[in-house]
Amino acid sequence: MSSQKITYSYKVILPYSETSNPRKLFKIEYTVEADNRENAIAEAERQFFGYLQYDMASWVRTLDREQIRVWKLSPDLPQTSQSIDELCQRLESSDLDILYQSLRAIGEIQDSTASSRIIKLLSHPDEEIAALAADTLGRIGDPGNVQTLISFFKPATNPRLKASILSSLGKIAGQADPIQDLLASALGDSDSRVRANAVEVIEELFLPRHTRLLLPMLADEDNRVRANVLKALWQCHNRLSLVTTLNDMLENHNPWMRASAAFVLEHIDIENRVNKLSKLLSDPDPVVVSSAWRAVCNINELECMNYWIEYIIKYPEKQSHEIVGKIVNFGSEALKYLYTFQKNQKIKHDILERIIERIEDEIYLKEGLISWLKAKSRRFSGE
Repeated sequence: MSSQKITYSYKVILPYSETSNPRKLFKIEYTVEADNRENAIAEAERQFFGYLQYDMASWVRTLDREQIRVWKLSPDLPQTSQSIDELCQRLESSDLDILYQSLRAIGEIQDSTASSRIIKLLSHPDEEIAALAADTLGRIGDPGNVQTLISFFKPATNPRLKASILSSLGKIAGQADPIQDLLASALGDSDSRVRANAVEVIEELFLPRHTRLLLPMLADEDNRVRANVLKALWQCHNRLSLVTTLNDMLENHNPWMRASAAFVLEHIDIENRVNKLSKLLSDPDPVVVSSAWRAVCNINELECMNYWIEYIIKYPEKQSHEIVGKIVNFGSEALKYLYTFQKNQKIKHDILERIIERIEDEIYLKEGLISWLKAKSRRFSGE
């Protein structure tokens, strides 16, 4: 899988003062590309201080970091501070639909200005709204909300809210935050969503005691918990015992265990994992088959080529541009699989023909006329 990060456009407003007029607060705006909110702020500050290096003024400018404002730009959502403020005011509504839509939008924009209003909704009587409020604090990405989320995680807190709090902590907490006791408690929770999310947070933060915390969870009765533990321990524990647990899940009579085993195979590089997934593709349970297809389509290995081709033919309504892109990226190596598939099927599929033509075009652009003619020759000879 590619490790390249996806970037987004952010608007960052940096407030600052000058020694020439310390009582007046100035503002400067930047539009930057970054993969998250914190990095957007860092990039804007870099540009701000880079500009100062060329400033010949005798006064000094000082950032007021407490008042920095940042949000992600999206064509379908408010893009100005005024329109975002109007959106935030909707969090005072008593209408559940308005609250739901507003929280979703604010989480997408990632503007922390609404945090105080969102925090109030953590106590909302509607469990769905309270849980979405916790989720939104995580999506905003402001580490300043960590302590608030911790304070709402109590034994009497409803499981839905607990699970959302843990999910958000996984996004914004750091190793230095005091959450180890909270996580230890969550691992013993009676609700499987809470336990599973706690495992994800422990993996995300890579806590010092994480192996000791997670090993007992390999015997958890819940499929998602067990899968998350396998994924979390794969890089740091005896793999022989982990493979034993994985094989037990693959052969388990419970289809949800087999489906979760497919999820694990998607995320760990184990010997013969594609062969193991191929067996799950023939499973009698559609949930298992769906999970296995998802795993195969997300693994970026040439060994999966035949399965990718089969998938886009078998499920044309689900055709993924990402899968087609993977096939095209393998260039000449993909052509032999496509030719063989067409030959064995004894029928030409339009979608495969278009992929072949696209690869041939890429060969012409990257390798020249001779390579393109060779590819064409192989195609028409059926080799």
